[in-house]
Amino acid sequence: YDANGNQIYLPEHTTKVAATGSAALIFQMFGGNEILCASNADFLDNNLTQTVFQDEGIAKTEKLWDGDGNSPMDATAFERLLALYPDCCVGISGKNTFSEEQIQTLKDNDIPYLVLPDCSSAYNIDTAVQIAGQAIGDNSDIGGLDAAKLAEEFIAYEEKLTKEVISKH
Repeated sequence: YDANGNQIYLPEHTTKVAATGSAALIFQMFGGNEILCASNADFLDNNLTQTVFQDEGIAKTEKLWDGDGNSPMDATAFERLLALYPDCCVGISGKNTFSEEQIQTLKDNDIPYLVLPDCSSAYNIDTAVQIAGQAIGDNSDIGGLDAAKLAEEFIAYEEKLTKEVISKH
């Protein structure tokens, strides 16, 4: 289920994702170095992104959204996205990463559209990580990561840190 409560059906192995901003970061961290097939300019051109993910995978990611990716890509870029045929496209709740027409076209082309919560709170970050981990699943049998397990570990670590900080006040 995504952040909007919609049940999303994904392939057994999610290995190609189009996402922007915080969603791109989460999928890149939990999906491995080549999971992003498309993202936005601000994310891909960011020095931190290039330093942390300095591998060939991020270099191959198509830059289909201008700026922060909070507004839909143009028609030419959307056609390029469809040609990539990602396993899913990811939006952030409250953002306009895709237009309603683009979302319908994704559905018509059997490309799942998954919505993550805006990462504006610890709870939303945990929820986004959990959804992304479940969406990617366990790709260790094909040389990838077990994203669901990594997501669980991240959430447990974050909860432990939160409890430690709260106990010191």
